[in-house]
Amino acid sequence: MGGKAQARLACKSVKRLAWPKTFSVGGFTPPTHIFCAGDLGLLNRRHVNIAIVGTRAPSLQAVLWLEGLARHLAVLKDKLMIVSGYATGIDKIAFMRAVEYGIPTVAFLPVMYEGTQLNLGQGRVFCSEYVCAFKTTKHWHYVKRNRLIAGVAEAVLVVQAPLGSGALITARFGLDYSKPVFFKPPAGLKDLGGVLFLSRFRESRIALNALDIFYDISPFMYSRLILDVVAKLETVEPLKKYI
Repeated sequence: MGGKAQARLACKSVKRLAWPKTFSVGGFTPPTHIFCAGDLGLLNRRHVNIAIVGTRAPSLQAVLWLEGLARHLAVLKDKLMIVSGYATGIDKIAFMRAVEYGIPTVAFLPVMYEGTQLNLGQGRVFCSEYVCAFKTTKHWHYVKRNRLIAGVAEAVLVVQAPLGSGALITARFGLDYSKPVFFKPPAGLKDLGGVLFLSRFRESRIALNALDIFYDISPFMYSRLILDVVAKLETVEPLKKYI
């Protein structure tokens, strides 16, 4: 990357930083530096990082499932960070639902280039290993981006992913890094390819809801989710006589 590109990007709030401690989850060798823009204060806090990835063309059922998951995860927003690739489809929906429910979120981009349109604001940060003066994205940029998504996460959740998709590449990186990989139950034949692929690995497991994800990762966060479910049931209980 040339100095000219770096200077132009600097005036667009992109900063070159040493690898942040909040991303040092373990299991992979990170780059020494990363380019970031947005709420950089997030990078100084410790979060439980959960990667949410999936297809660029999700089904309505997958979208509704993800939105329900995000509402439940909002209970943990003081301890949780959602990681995604900001690609059209599941990744961007995960990012937007995190913003909507006040959950800190980081989006990894394959490349940052001059004119990159970023949804900047509080509680969100964009990162990339590469910057360029003009729009030029190669296949290997996406693969290296996927490795970062898996590397910084305590767990990877695949919402919906066909065979050969970038989401499955991210999941495979997660498995290589000994991270637990979760996948949404299949809702039709379109989902079966990715689910059957992931089912081959002992470290991957099905996730019906947020409780399944945090059962092994964090007993404390799991208990908070349980308490939230109980509280909602107690709120509904008085209404049962009218149903």
